[in-house]
Amino acid sequence: MVDLFTELKSKPHHYKLSVSFLTTLAAAFILVPLWLWSANHVGLRSQTSETSASENRAVEGANDLNQITGQISQGLSGIENPISSIDSQLEQTFSNPASITSLETVNGSFIVYFKIQNSTFADLTVPVARINFKALGAEESILVEKVTNGEGRQFVPLLPAGESAEGRVYFSQVLNGSYELTFEGLHYQNESQGEFNQVLEVEVVDSWQPRG
Repeated sequence: MVDLFTELKSKPHHYKLSVSFLTTLAAAFILVPLWLWSANHVGLRSQTSETSASENRAVEGANDLNQITGQISQGLSGIENPISSIDSQLEQTFSNPASITSLETVNGSFIVYFKIQNSTFADLTVPVARINFKALGAEESILVEKVTNGEGRQFVPLLPAGESAEGRVYFSQVLNGSYELTFEGLHYQNESQGEFNQVLEVEVVDSWQPRG
C-alpha cells in the first residue's frame, strides 16, 4: 500500500486527477445505493408509524363518538314523546265527550243531568234513544222514560263542532247503589273511527233504600 502511494506521488498531475476522479466515482457507486436503501427503509418505518398512529387516533375518535351517541340515545329514551302525550290526551278527550253534572230525585223520577262537549272540528251524533242505564253487574237495563235538553225540551241528537249541550235523562225511581250510564252509538261525522260508546259511573245515594 506504501509503495502504491509512493508510486502515485511520482506520477504527473493529470494522472493524479484521473485517479482521484475514478476513486470518487467508484465510491459514489457504492455509497449512493446504500444511502437510498437506508433512506427508503427509515422513511417507510416512519410513514408506517405515522399511519398506525393516525389509525389509532381514528379508532379512538370513533369509539368516543359511539359512546357519546349511546349516552344521548339512552337519555332521550327516558324522555316521553310530547307528540304522543298530546295525541293520547286528545284521544281521551274525543272518546269521552259526555259527563254527569248532577243527580236528582223529583216526584218519583230519578234524573241524571249530563253535558256533551264536542271539542272537535266534526259534528257529533248523540243518539239519546240508545242511552242505557243499569245496575253495576246487572244484565237487565232500567227503562229510560225520556231525554230532554237542559231546558226540558227535546234533545237535538246532532251537536255541531266546537259546541256543547246539556241534557237530562229521566228514569223511574231507582234504588240506592252503583249504576252505569252508557251513551251508545256516539259518532263523529266524516271520521273513519265509526261509532263508539262511553260508560259513566253513577252512584245513587239519595233515592229509595233497598228492602231488607
